[in-house]
Amino acid sequence: SVLWPDVRDDQALKNLRTLLTRLRSTLPQLAFSLHASGDNLQWRGDPRQSIDVHLFQKARGLGFAMLGEGRQEAALAHFAEAYVHYAGELLPGHYTDWINEERERFYKCWFEVANQYARLL
Repeated sequence: SVLWPDVRDDQALKNLRTLLTRLRSTLPQLAFSLHASGDNLQWRGDPRQSIDVHLFQKARGLGFAMLGEGRQEAALAHFAEAYVHYAGELLPGHYTDWINEERERFYKCWFEVANQYARLL
């Protein structure tokens, strides 16, 4: 119901199953990465794939970890990497509540990275 807030839960689940079937037939390389079980949908990482959000979060986390250890040069490098991986607005053109919340959260994370990066220069 998060993806389709205007429909009943059983219809939303049916919509999700249909969408997953279409995705798997259109993009068979995603078959391994998308795992559906009951009411859960999970993304399984594949070493051959990269996701900008994950790369951003990892570099951001390492930047703050290095900053906490007093390793400013290493922190600066990780913040620079995070900055590069931030690809802009999350899911532009989509405006459901959960996307708006995630978009705002990622923007705040990016803003923290930009501030730390500028402070360390």
